[in-house]
Amino acid sequence: MRHRVIHLINPKTDSLTTRPLYLNRALYSPLAGLLAVAAGIPRDRYEVVLTDENIEPIDFDLKADLVGISAMTSYVNRGYEIADAFRARGVPVAMGGVHPSFMPQEALMHCDAVCIGEVELVLPKLLDDLEKGQMHGIYKSDRLHSMEGLNPPRYDLLKRHRYVNSTFVQTSRGCHQGCTFCAEPLMNGLKFRYRPVDEVVREVETCGSRNISINDADFFGTPEASTGRPVSPRSSPRMIACSSWPRPAAARCSASASSRSRAPRSPACTST
Repeated sequence: MRHRVIHLINPKTDSLTTRPLYLNRALYSPLAGLLAVAAGIPRDRYEVVLTDENIEPIDFDLKADLVGISAMTSYVNRGYEIADAFRARGVPVAMGGVHPSFMPQEALMHCDAVCIGEVELVLPKLLDDLEKGQMHGIYKSDRLHSMEGLNPPRYDLLKRHRYVNSTFVQTSRGCHQGCTFCAEPLMNGLKFRYRPVDEVVREVETCGSRNISINDADFFGTPEASTGRPVSPRSSPRMIACSSWPRPAAARCSASASSRSRAPRSPACTST
């Protein structure tokens, strides 16, 4: 039986950090989300092809059974162009990421399905519908992921030599700050959810990179944050950059320095 092919695509953007401007390398990989998506796709049923248009052209003639596109507002129009091109070839397209999550009806004008928010809990349903020829509409979980037992990102799909920094480890999701200009509380909840420390340590020790950035909305979390075995040179020989990566401007709803007020904590925005 032939494995189905899923083509995951990150559209090109004009950002200086994601274009190959540093000895033909991009400053960092914008693929953390798609690597997590790929991790949830069963390897015994699907072959995953990953394309970052910032460093390589898209193969529109690839015989794919599904194209998945992740997009932020700053490059969603390019994402729509890519989606339209594949659908014109008869290939079904699913979109996710910040912009499609906030504007699903707009996105559905260019794709067959939209995954809102976290993909891990809805991916099995989407893939089942794909095999039945019934994939369409909005896929959204009625709860947030517990952050326990997450599959490790598919770093084997990443062209590491094309990035200065390619490894982003996520230790938590959500943010209790509730800033009005930021999409994080609406995407991932107003309550922190932490990964088990042992699972984070295992990912750090097996990711195969000496430079690691922590891909959390707020690296410091809350005072009640769980503690565990520290990752240090004694427990891991790798050099680790333990700093919170700046959130891209496209992930913010309306950005202005004067708008950094805290929004009321609505029950609709909290995790369950």
